[in-house]
Amino acid sequence: MPLSPRWRSSADKALHRIIIYMIIMYYLHWVILDTNLHTCPQAPLMQLN
Repeated sequence: MPLSPRWRSSADKALHRIIIYMIIMYYLHWVILDTNLHTCPQAPLMQLN
């Protein structure tokens, strides 16, 4: 069987690593966007509000 328990566990570890990486990048993206809006009062998003 190609789907041995060891292969499945390693695939789950890789999937969890990818999900955690995506969550961290998404969080960092919003942190950078938030700091850019606070440090640049002339940002277009601030002018809309």
